[in-house]
Amino acid sequence: RGGRPHGNVTCTKVGIILFVGFGSGVVQFCHLCDQVCQICLDLRSELLIILVMELGAGLTGIHTLIIYTHSGTLGEGVNDVLAQVLGLQNVEKIGAYGGMMRCGQVEAQSVGAFLAHVKDKLHCPGLRYCDGGKPVQKVAVGGGSCSDGLFDVICAGCDTFVTADVKYNQFWDARDLGLNLIDAGHFHTENPVTVFLTEKIAAAFPEIEVKISETHWDCVKFY
Repeated sequence: RGGRPHGNVTCTKVGIILFVGFGSGVVQFCHLCDQVCQICLDLRSELLIILVMELGAGLTGIHTLIIYTHSGTLGEGVNDVLAQVLGLQNVEKIGAYGGMMRCGQVEAQSVGAFLAHVKDKLHCPGLRYCDGGKPVQKVAVGGGSCSDGLFDVICAGCDTFVTADVKYNQFWDARDLGLNLIDAGHFHTENPVTVFLTEKIAAAFPEIEVKISETHWDCVKFY
């Protein structure tokens, strides 16, 4: 994930457990591998099959398929869902790789009001942010590590950017350029897509139970 090699992809004809994202969604299949690959393609969310690996003792014959939704340049991806959850209207693609990020309009409001909205909708324990000195009205979203797209966001005419993994100097750049920059956390900006994927997979495989993991959560804590 994130450009790091994970080994060779192999095809198996055994039951698998599907981790959507990085373990944030789980579903157990009793289907052949090609059926699972087909649903990945049908989602049209640029799902990248990264690895199939055997699990440890006690799960003999069960394999793990880990996939990563790369911001959905084809639609219905991480940032489409993130934009929807935050209530963006007139959503457009912006940024590199054919439009990795999304931007859209919200009702004009103060930075403080929008911070409360983001925290509530994404269930964040806290937010890191800098105030660019402008009201919030045109918002860009980039789930996960999209902070390097800061200048693409500014060029798109946005006044606010919701992303994660923001570096210290990027906060200063945003402040100096008049951009409200909000770091809502890597996990919390990507996790909303698991609900969408769960619904898609459940619709494709109605005979099995699909659920989001109740044990996987953000390892980053606030003291």
